Amino acid sequence: MANCRRIMETRAYTTGELEKLGFAVIPSMTNFLLAQGPVPGRELYLSLKERGVLVRWFDQPRIRDYIRVSIGSREQMDRFLAAVTDILETRSEKI
Repeated sequence: MANCRRIMETRAYTTGELEKLGFAVIPSMTNFLLAQGPVPGRELYLSLKERGVLVRWFDQPRIRDYIRVSIGSREQMDRFLAAVTDILETRSEKI
């Protein structure tokens, strides 16, 4: 139960932080999130991968704009969020 509680807390934290960054996050009761952000899904997936952060991306019509993010430890999610923030800042500098 303690592990389930930790996952739920980390999922809620990550959802809130992504929403602050302009992402739409599909409500979830699982150990992962589907998130659509201000960067196309494939581009975000590849940019995260370049930074050593692995998420899933599916080239399927209904979900190609989303990434699938597994919920890890708070430290892992902070690393993911820092990478996403860096990607968004780098992208906005180019515009």
